[in-house]
Amino acid sequence: MALFRNSDEVRYVRGKLEDTMSRLFEKKGYIVLQWIDSAAMTTFGGAAFKWYTRFKYMGDFPLANVIQALIIIKEIWDKASPGTNLFTH
Repeated sequence: MALFRNSDEVRYVRGKLEDTMSRLFEKKGYIVLQWIDSAAMTTFGGAAFKWYTRFKYMGDFPLANVIQALIIIKEIWDKASPGTNLFTH
């Protein structure tokens, strides 16, 4: 039995959890910049197997649901301003 029946259910549940997950990250000192839908594979695996050249469609079969977040340390975010390069000393 699958946890979700379709991608609409996944989006609904994720929408309900995003605020809570963002607050939990913030309590630990991080800021969530973006939530990302992704495939259940690593970037290296997808590139190595060239799956992007072989698959024209994504199936709705509920194998796994993977959600990623782009986060940054809050202390660094607070120092940032437009044009700031956060990767230099």
